[in-house]
Amino acid sequence: MEWRCPACREYGTHTGIRLTTPHALYRCGRCRTEWLEPSDGATGGHADRMSSYWEPHKFALFENHEVKLEFEQRYSEALDRASRHRDRLESALDFGCGTGNHLEFLQSRELTAFGVDINEGALARARARGLNVAHASNLSTLIPEESVDLVTIWDVIEHLYDPLSGLRAAVSRLRVGGILILETPNADFMPRRLLLGLGKHTGGRVSWFETMYYWEHKVYFSALGLKTILSEVQCEILALERRTSPRAKMSHYFSHDAAVQGTGWSHVVKRTWPVAERLTRRAGSGNALFVIAKRER
Repeated sequence: MEWRCPACREYGTHTGIRLTTPHALYRCGRCRTEWLEPSDGATGGHADRMSSYWEPHKFALFENHEVKLEFEQRYSEALDRASRHRDRLESALDFGCGTGNHLEFLQSRELTAFGVDINEGALARARARGLNVAHASNLSTLIPEESVDLVTIWDVIEHLYDPLSGLRAAVSRLRVGGILILETPNADFMPRRLLLGLGKHTGGRVSWFETMYYWEHKVYFSALGLKTILSEVQCEILALERRTSPRAKMSHYFSHDAAVQGTGWSHVVKRTWPVAERLTRRAGSGNALFVIAKRER
């Protein structure tokens, strides 16, 4: 069957790897981006699956003091770097704002900040903090096109079957010359490649690669795929880096998985991640791609 890559938009015949029913994983032969396709080819109910991302333990995760501190350091470094590429950053849209941690940070840096998300539970928590948020379906009402200086998209586009449409909606809010900050999982993360290869060469008998692919993530971009899709929305990349996810966040995820799944492999991942993360970071690689880009005319 021919599939169209969600990043470079090329059609091609790709070999799929069965992950968890009803999805299979595909890899683009041109840009190496990976994505999940429902086995029946339907994407119905996608919004419901996106909304269910906010499971109870994830609310607790983003309220954890250590996790919040790690992200604030990440936000601060990213905003400082973005400020070097535009004289004044006064207004921002956080696309996929969740419970509002990043919005609160932006306000602390004296930006007028707006946020959109599709989960009503997360939006309710953001509103309770006095933040200016709306459902993503009301984006055009909340913010006119070409009206903000900064758009941030932290770990969001990988959740979309059609990331190009989501990027277009978000980037259209940027003024010409405005700055985009984006982070998303890295398809070429070495442990992901190794575990996929192990699964392939054992005929699926060893399926540990599923620990590197989450049902919430529909697309895993390669660096080339991310460059291609950003060019489609007229964004010039100013910086592209491979990074590791915050340690406290990943420790929480692995602890939860180990408690829920109870498998030996989930406990191994939990114990070995700190070492793997440190080695990966020193090697200049990482499980995430971080981008700063500028909207072109």
